Amino acid sequence: MKTGLKYSVVIGVLLLIGYFLSRTVSAVSSTNELKAKRQTVPDFSQLAIQMPSKTVPKTRLKGRTNVIILFNPDCEHCQYEAAEISKNGDAFKKADVWMLTTEKPARVRAFTKQFGLDTLANVCVGILTPDELYKTFGPTAVPHLLIYGPDGNLRKEYKGETKLEAILKYL
Repeated sequence: MKTGLKYSVVIGVLLLIGYFLSRTVSAVSSTNELKAKRQTVPDFSQLAIQMPSKTVPKTRLKGRTNVIILFNPDCEHCQYEAAEISKNGDAFKKADVWMLTTEKPARVRAFTKQFGLDTLANVCVGILTPDELYKTFGPTAVPHLLIYGPDGNLRKEYKGETKLEAILKYL
């Protein structure tokens, strides 16, 4: 009887170890897939992006440097970055800037007007669903900035507030 109990405990422990090991491998695999996805510019034609301030062809991502900023209109760091982009619009002429959020269109329009982003031809402010944002970029905090070269490959990724000089190095 004692031998059977010992084997049952050992088998139970091994099953638990196997379960937790498989969950860890699955989580690491999922994280690696998302990192791999971020290595190339996303295919915006596959996303339902709302552009409350203007209509922009989704093919603009091809052959130009692209700066993608994931933001929230209430975030002070995001507001700082928007103000810097607005003040230094000429510095971004060789790039397309995509500011993406999951917020309501009215809040996004107000944010866009407040910082004059609607006056910059190469800046697009768009709205994604939370699900699309997660599937495209994975778990992120705002602001989150990705810079893709004309070849479509990721040049630099910044998490958190980013100074203008740091961004301009990669344009």
